[in-house]
Amino acid sequence: MMWRGATSAVISAIAAAALCGCGGDRWPVIHNDSPHRIVIVFGDSLAAGVGASTPDHAFAAIMFSQLTNGDASSEFDDIAISGATVADVLDTQLPDAEARALDATDVWLCVGGNDIFHGTPTDAFSTTEHTVVARLRSDWPKAHIVVFGVPDVTRTPLLPGLAQFHDMASADNAAAKDAARESQADFVDLFSFTDSENVAGQLSSDSLHPDDTGHAAIAAYADKKLR
Repeated sequence: MMWRGATSAVISAIAAAALCGCGGDRWPVIHNDSPHRIVIVFGDSLAAGVGASTPDHAFAAIMFSQLTNGDASSEFDDIAISGATVADVLDTQLPDAEARALDATDVWLCVGGNDIFHGTPTDAFSTTEHTVVARLRSDWPKAHIVVFGVPDVTRTPLLPGLAQFHDMASADNAAAKDAARESQADFVDLFSFTDSENVAGQLSSDSLHPDDTGHAAIAAYADKKLR
């Protein structure tokens, strides 16, 4: 069931949100305590699990397994598409989920790497990212939304240390963080993650996407940040 325009529901959900310490980088986040989890994943190849040897080794699948503790009644719908930009999420993936009237207790968004490769201006990325996250909150006002930041693609052998891409990724990551804050969503800082990890040692054969070890590292990092 979709919840468009449900202003009262949004207000109630925000009022019931877990108000964490909110000091520093923390802000109120809406959580969903339903025992039956329904997870929808939006995004690009990283969100789709490219690089993992099998679908269950993708970071989103690992997170789902940890979240549900093997509950067979829970549902997982990864509609991320390899090569997608944030505009593609807005124009294609979101309308698809809305047309299918997908319900969700958890919504995860991981997009931005392709915007770096395509040279999407930072202002344009920020505007669209904010629009996408706000629409996720409008469509699923009671869901626990997790926004993943933009990885530092210059940590890969394909784009070693290119200052322009590094700066774009940093700015887009900050925009994703702000979008999460404005919609009471959680945020996983993939830029900081990639800058702190030995990314080059955790890549698949394409030298761009994480291998099984890399996907597991992302899931572990997210688990730590979301506790």
